[in-house]
Amino acid sequence: MEPNGGGQASRDDAPLAPAHPAAPAPAARALANRYSPWILPSPAQRLEHSAAAEPFVAAAAGGTAGANANAAGAAGASGGGAGGGGAAAAAADASVNGTGLGADAPSSPPAARMLLFCVPQAGMGAWVYHAWAEHLAPRGVEVLPIELPGHNSRMREPPATNLLKLAADIAHVVRQVVHDRAGMPYALFGHSMGAWIAYEVVQDLMRSGSLLPVHLFVSGCRAPHLYSASDDLDPTRLHKLATAEEFWAAFGARYGTANPHLANPKIRQLVWPVLRADFALIETYELPAGNRPVPLPTTVFGGEQDRRYTREQIHAWSRHLEGPSSSDNGSGSGSGSFVWIPGAGHDYVEKGHPLLLSVLADTLEPQQPQP
Repeated sequence: MEPNGGGQASRDDAPLAPAHPAAPAPAARALANRYSPWILPSPAQRLEHSAAAEPFVAAAAGGTAGANANAAGAAGASGGGAGGGGAAAAAADASVNGTGLGADAPSSPPAARMLLFCVPQAGMGAWVYHAWAEHLAPRGVEVLPIELPGHNSRMREPPATNLLKLAADIAHVVRQVVHDRAGMPYALFGHSMGAWIAYEVVQDLMRSGSLLPVHLFVSGCRAPHLYSASDDLDPTRLHKLATAEEFWAAFGARYGTANPHLANPKIRQLVWPVLRADFALIETYELPAGNRPVPLPTTVFGGEQDRRYTREQIHAWSRHLEGPSSSDNGSGSGSGSFVWIPGAGHDYVEKGHPLLLSVLADTLEPQQPQP
């Protein structure tokens, strides 16, 4: 639901997350408690602090708390899931400094030899990446979804107002997790708005001399130097629209009106501030002059049917990578590669497209330390 997304598939309804997940495993609970509110590794934790979902539950008409919390957040560009995690561990009892870091570091699951931090697109939450775990864990990859302020389990917090500050906060958490995991290799993934955030997280890690990820994955987003309204295929700045009526009219014109949850005016009233704040993050972002080329192997994903960017805007990521880039779908050699998801609009991440998950696993498995 953001300036870098949308497209043909954005007019379909996304599946809602499960309303009644099983109780979280102790390891997942410990991880969430230690890095709360930033990391939400288990879908079960969406309902552990049900108070976070109360405003959405009250607004939605009927259904379970979990389903209504998902429905209430269903303003994403793909037609569902703008805040679809409902309640989760973290928001109420985060520590004063906002990281919730505790004293005891959790141990990694036995098979984990690689960490994958995942940053969601605008309006979405950590829940988007929960289903990835079952696909990537057997390949030794532990998925660590990032929950952004103001979203889902953190809906009682004010949303972020500056993309660079948000990236710096996430970089701090990444450093903490990697330190506690004894320098375990890790990678970063970001989709749409999350791609720019992940890119800026790497820049922050570079400036601080921190251990860098072994790989950067950016998805569904034009290159960061193409940040101006003139580079956007729809130059409307949604965060500047003064009224909710103007906002939803422009939102519907851009992304379609097929999402039935957004027919509920109370839900619209609740999600509008978060969506508007997310658009502001992207629409006020400017590429810092001091940014350096990313010295990491980088994979750039795009949906073949996504109409919110052009192929040229995806390939323009080459400008921000150190070394040559290979051609489409990974052919050739180079530090950067481009993978196009066939027939996909903007929703291939939340749908867990097999090609996307296969590329992630095939890329990260060889870079893991051998047991």
